[in-house]
Amino acid sequence: MTGQKTITAALFASAPALVFALVLALPGLAHAGGGDGYYSSASSSGDRAAADEGGMMDWMDQFGSVGESVGDFFEQAASHVYLGARGGLNVYDASEGGEGQLSGYNPAEGEGLDLSPLSRYTDDVDYGAAASLVLGFDFTGGSEHGGIRTEADVSYMYYTATRCYRGITETQSRNDETLATLELAQVAFDAQLTDICAEQDQPVWNFLFNTFYDVKLDGLARMTGGQGLGMLAGLDVNLGVGVGYMLAQDAADFDRDRRGRLVLVNDALEPRYANGALEQKSGDTAAARETLSMTLDTLATQTAALAVAEAALAANTMPAMTETLTETRDNARLARETTINVTLRDARQGVIAAQGVGDDNRENTTVVAPEPLQSGLYVPLYAGFSYSLNEVIGFPVTAEVLYRYAVVAPQGFEETHSLFGGVRYHF
Repeated sequence: MTGQKTITAALFASAPALVFALVLALPGLAHAGGGDGYYSSASSSGDRAAADEGGMMDWMDQFGSVGESVGDFFEQAASHVYLGARGGLNVYDASEGGEGQLSGYNPAEGEGLDLSPLSRYTDDVDYGAAASLVLGFDFTGGSEHGGIRTEADVSYMYYTATRCYRGITETQSRNDETLATLELAQVAFDAQLTDICAEQDQPVWNFLFNTFYDVKLDGLARMTGGQGLGMLAGLDVNLGVGVGYMLAQDAADFDRDRRGRLVLVNDALEPRYANGALEQKSGDTAAARETLSMTLDTLATQTAALAVAEAALAANTMPAMTETLTETRDNARLARETTINVTLRDARQGVIAAQGVGDDNRENTTVVAPEPLQSGLYVPLYAGFSYSLNEVIGFPVTAEVLYRYAVVAPQGFEETHSLFGGVRYHF
């Protein structure tokens, strides 16, 4: 223990001496290192300033070199960018249809009439002109055989859609023989149906990301040992695929009721088969009400006439006039009863029929069906040719012809065929 204390005391005693020796040795060490250090006693203030300026210049040179490299990178990248425009036609090659949900005709199920023709419809969609703008990046560079390019495509096209239903547009008279049985009534009902068609013209927007692989035919010919294509050296084959979204506007001009449903049969024209007969509403409410009003006026006149006849008979004191007055009273009473039991009943039924109470719901027959065209995922395939005009006109423009086919598309756009022509300008 005494030996350890002695060693520790000796170290503390010698520490100042060691520090002082190091301080004295620093200038020598600096000279031994070449005398160029910041803390060198041989370095004057001018030398230090020159050294600082040299370091700054080196740093600026390096920064300038990096900036030049970044500029070269963007310049090279910009040389692969192109801007294009295309125009063409779209053709829909099939007519589609479907079946909607029928409502507003309660007696249909209970009365036995088949209303399925009302719920079925057909759609016929035709496309017209289309146009698109594209911004792309060509990865091929100086490749002689082709390569990949990608592009963002914003397209606009216009379509015409025609939808047709079967409905009833006007009242037709039916004789008793035609409506004698349910089968004959069904035939009469079907014969009364007519086409109700509506047409709409709306725009469709396409937002696509396309990827193409270009095959340079001239390079391919040389690779196989040929002499190239000569004047057709700029001819490429273009194969591609796209993925994006189609945005279709909703139908706006179909005839709809106050709830937005398509009207097939107005309530006043709805037929129904009941009690062995197909009843048909007239739909003329004003005329029915006028008939009822005239019948009520006639009834009031007949009631007054009957009252006069009864009063005259009651006041009669002449036996010779009793028989005549009795006959007058009986005729007035019979006329009044006939009006009440026949004419007034028919007039009231006419008003009820015209108001649409015959099918028990006072509603139009309507159908709910999806829009002819829907929005959704769009995946087209491309195939075509392009030709670089740079060697011909000295301008970096490429002409192209493309065929596009919809592999995946929303309702109404399935199996769409498109043919486009356009140009691409390469920066």
